[in-house]
Amino acid sequence: MEDQFIRTRMLLGANAMERLGKSHVAVLGLGGVGSWCAEALCRSGVGELTLVDQDTVSVSNLNRQAAAVWSTVGMEKTQAAAQRLAGIAPGCLLHPLSLRYEAGTREEFFQARYDYIVDAIDLVSCKLDLIETAHARAVAARWPGWCARSCAAGAFPAIGWYSPPSRPMPPGTGTRHPRPGGGPSLPAPCGFRRRLGCYWPRRLFWSLRILFLERKRIKKSFRPPRGHP
Repeated sequence: MEDQFIRTRMLLGANAMERLGKSHVAVLGLGGVGSWCAEALCRSGVGELTLVDQDTVSVSNLNRQAAAVWSTVGMEKTQAAAQRLAGIAPGCLLHPLSLRYEAGTREEFFQARYDYIVDAIDLVSCKLDLIETAHARAVAARWPGWCARSCAAGAFPAIGWYSPPSRPMPPGTGTRHPRPGGGPSLPAPCGFRRRLGCYWPRRLFWSLRILFLERKRIKKSFRPPRGHP
C-alpha cells in the first residue's frame, strides 16, 4: 500500500514524521482558522488531535470553514470536523469535545496531556485563561493569525509560543487587559495600527474593512454644511 505521508516524509525526514505520529495536538476553535489548522495537522501526519468547539455548523459557515458543507449544517462542529478528518487520515486518533473553553471547563479540557495547543478561539478572556494555564503546565501554545504578532515578546519568555514582532508596536495603539491573578497587564491582540502593519494582503483587507465600517462617517465628513450653495 502506498504511504499516505510519503511527500511529507520526503520534506521533513523519517525522524520528524515519527515525532509527528506520536504528537497530541489540541485545536481550540473550529472556525475559519482552526478548522483549516486541524486539517493541515491531520494531513501532515499528526497522530492524535483533540477538537474543541461548542458551536454547530450554520449556513453562514459555508464560505470559509473546512467542515462546513450542506450535509453538515446543524451538526456539531467537532463531530463534522472529526468526520472529515477521519476520512482523510483513518489512523489519526480524534477526540471531539463539544464545549466552550473557559475557566469553568478548564479542568475538563486539561484532563489529557497535550504536546501543543492551537488557540483559534475568539474571546480574549478565554485566550488569557488558556495562556496562563498552558504556561503553568508547560504546554506550548500557538496563536495563528495576526493576534500572535500583537503580543509583547517578553510576556511569557519561558516557552517561545510566538515569534517577536518584526517591528515594535507603536505606543498607544492598543489597550491592555489585566492579567488573571495579578501581575503585569497583557497587551490586547487588537492594536489598530498593528493590524495594518503585518503583510500587504492583511493591510488591504483591514483597509477595505475600515472603509466599509466607516463609510457613513466618511460620507458625512464630505457632505457640505446646511445652507451651503
